[in-house]
Amino acid sequence: MRVKYVQTITDIIAIPLGYAMNFCYRLLGDYGLAIILFTFLTKIILLPLSVWIQKNSIKMVQIQPQVNRIKAKYFGSPDTIAEEESKLYKKEKYHPLASLIPLAVQLILLMGVVAVIYHPFDYIFHMDKGLIASLTEMTAHANTESSAAQLSAIEAIKSGNMNFDFASLAAKYPGIDVLGYIDEIKSFDLHFLGFNLSWNPSEVWGISIIVPIVAGLSSLLLSAAQNASNVLQAEQGKVSKYGMLALSVGLSLYLGFFRSCRYCALLDRQQPACHCSALCAQCRHTA
Repeated sequence: MRVKYVQTITDIIAIPLGYAMNFCYRLLGDYGLAIILFTFLTKIILLPLSVWIQKNSIKMVQIQPQVNRIKAKYFGSPDTIAEEESKLYKKEKYHPLASLIPLAVQLILLMGVVAVIYHPFDYIFHMDKGLIASLTEMTAHANTESSAAQLSAIEAIKSGNMNFDFASLAAKYPGIDVLGYIDEIKSFDLHFLGFNLSWNPSEVWGISIIVPIVAGLSSLLLSAAQNASNVLQAEQGKVSKYGMLALSVGLSLYLGFFRSCRYCALLDRQQPACHCSALCAQCRHTA
């Protein structure tokens, strides 16, 4: 029951993301460029939220002296301090929990992005569940339970090295244009700038190992630059600033090494500007 509930939530998030990704791909005809366009579209969608969060953060900087005075005036009385701070926040229309919204939005997007990337048959091609199961079983063989089974199936179909009996699937699903789907899959190009976007550096190694290194370094530089130049970041404590920096770099290295390029590129620029992490900023070129 719990799994079904999680799957329902994932579908609610991933289905519209899949349509958006499909639109970008059909518009540009290049999956790499479609990913880049998709990241810009999500950034535009999140822009109003980013502006609101930024304004709310500026209010905190402006009222910080008053907060400090309250703490000094009522030192030793935490209940009174909390009550006075609450009155101040209400008066200034400051929302102390607003900083949690970007994290919540990012986690929601993360669920949808992962689903879209690893289940293109479901969310980009919008294929019948039964056909998906039959197709992955036929083409992915032992990897049918893998999270990347559909990606493996796409590569197997595109390789042309195996003679799959797609005609039998067409007979099994008479109301579905199975051969039309197969033609779509064969034209679904996962290459961009000479790299296969489904590659995973932890599996293929070689030149792809550059990706997590570049992702980590770019995240480090962007986070450090924002900590130095952004007045809101400057107001944070060292634990908060450098904790977020370490989290950003670590997450970039992890995603760059263990996830395909498409995953990292879709996550790029998802976070509002008031946060310092830049997820896999360079990973859109390889995997």
